[in-house]
Amino acid sequence: MPKEDIAGSSGDNYIVDRYITLDVKNFGPISRGKVDLRPLTVLIGTNGCGKSHIATLVHTIASMKMPKRSLQGVTGPSGFFDALDKEVKRLYREYKPGYAIDSNIYQLLVNIDLLKFKEAMLRNFSKDENELIRIGKSGFKINMVSRTMNITYASGHYPTIQSPATTKLNCIKSRFIPENSLLIENDVAHVTIPRGEDSFNLQMILDSKLGLKYNGIIKEIKRSVYFPAERAGMTLTYEPLILDYIDSLGGKGPDMAMATPSLTSTMVGFLAWIIKIKNYKGSIFADHVDALENQIFCGKIVAEPSPTHWPIISFRYKERDVPLHTAASSIKSLAIFLLYVKYAAKQNELIILEEPEINLHPDNQLLLAKFIARLVNDGLHILITTHSPYFLEQLSHCVLSGMINNKKSSKILSDNESLKPDQVAVYTFAPDDGEYKIVPVTTAPEVGIPQNEFTHTDDNLYEEVIHLRQADE
Repeated sequence: MPKEDIAGSSGDNYIVDRYITLDVKNFGPISRGKVDLRPLTVLIGTNGCGKSHIATLVHTIASMKMPKRSLQGVTGPSGFFDALDKEVKRLYREYKPGYAIDSNIYQLLVNIDLLKFKEAMLRNFSKDENELIRIGKSGFKINMVSRTMNITYASGHYPTIQSPATTKLNCIKSRFIPENSLLIENDVAHVTIPRGEDSFNLQMILDSKLGLKYNGIIKEIKRSVYFPAERAGMTLTYEPLILDYIDSLGGKGPDMAMATPSLTSTMVGFLAWIIKIKNYKGSIFADHVDALENQIFCGKIVAEPSPTHWPIISFRYKERDVPLHTAASSIKSLAIFLLYVKYAAKQNELIILEEPEINLHPDNQLLLAKFIARLVNDGLHILITTHSPYFLEQLSHCVLSGMINNKKSSKILSDNESLKPDQVAVYTFAPDDGEYKIVPVTTAPEVGIPQNEFTHTDDNLYEEVIHLRQADE
């Protein structure tokens, strides 16, 4: 990915290494805009402006992995498969020992796999494609540029990869298929083909092995986990929600990749983590969670197995377990997020957390913001949507501390709570002809992250109280 200079703190220029850029147009309530995903990405804006649209899109992209085996079961335009079959037969016909052949086989394989991306996105939104088009427009367009590929998806069409266009194949015919039947070094694929195999089996070999290198749209992200704003209610009612979901599938069992009209795939994935959380033993972030729980709750959230195999989630306070439904609302809101980070999270995962400030006192919002900074510094990627000026201001202080970066600042915020500007991207959603455009918020010396999104609210309140006082004179 390209790098860019951003004029930043202390008169220095910070190099920004973006691992994916999204460029959207007429997508839901969003008229236009770009988002560069960074280790910490923050989306702010009024209700219904499109923050969750971007978050869900990012989750879909980060969850996509290239196929490891066959393309069986994938549906799409026959031309995609005809082109792949034609190229496979050409490669098989023209293989010569010791010669490299330019081929668009990788592009063809990924284009077919991207059919799954379209299906996954519609499930994650639980909407038809036409419902994702901005009202009054004929279609949306999404461009995704990562280190591994450039993908364009326009409504009414299938997503397609723009680059790389060719892969060099250095092919050697052999009687047997060794364990490493295809090795990729410096973008050259060394293929060993069994003598007498037909084109379908060759396709299977290429498909399986190419997936080992190009294993996702965002290769930096190993897994994406989504914590929706509705998480507190879903946590309390997860058993009937899951049972109802299974029933909606005709009793065939929960396929966590599917979604019903009332339950998006992101919600289904969240419910899945509630069930699985008891199977994990611990993560490198456990100490951070323990410290935060002691600061905010003076206790800890626990998940234990039960005879019914559903986890029992409760709040442990002074050796007494309090049922989650009787615990404080702040505990309900953070329970599954903190359990996941404590027991299951791994470095280079993406966590998408909608409105982390829900049900939290402002003092506790500040503690949670510093907790988020520590997680980012220890290797998690996090995307947040927020309506809280307190939460954003604390993140701003973390960035400001990273800009100053001296012994005095480290006495206020620890090094692990300080964030460099190149770690953070903040975006607001500004009104644009009845919809919203995405506008980057640039960090600045002595400010950190500007609070323009919320200062106009303070100004309105101040003017209102002045008018009320004048009315009382």
